[in-house]
Amino acid sequence: RDTHLVEATIGEGSNLGLEKGPDHAQRRPIAVTNPIFVDVDGGGFKPNGDLLGVPLHHPTKPTLHRHGHSHPHGHDHADDPDPSTPATGD
Repeated sequence: RDTHLVEATIGEGSNLGLEKGPDHAQRRPIAVTNPIFVDVDGGGFKPNGDLLGVPLHHPTKPTLHRHGHSHPHGHDHADDPDPSTPATGD
């Protein structure tokens, strides 16, 4: 059965230090990889459907704005360039 792996690690006995600023100096460093997909039988990766008990959110309509973010924000998009118009440059 195909599967995927995600590696997560945390820095035991260390902290971020002052390089990340005083608000974060005492936090431990962490790292998480992107998924590594394992095709066991060579027939192409097939997800196993295990959602780990967490349902996926499927919006009924697209939520991304032209410039790529979907969070509520206070700026207006009325003056954004038309995405179907080719960009011009110098």
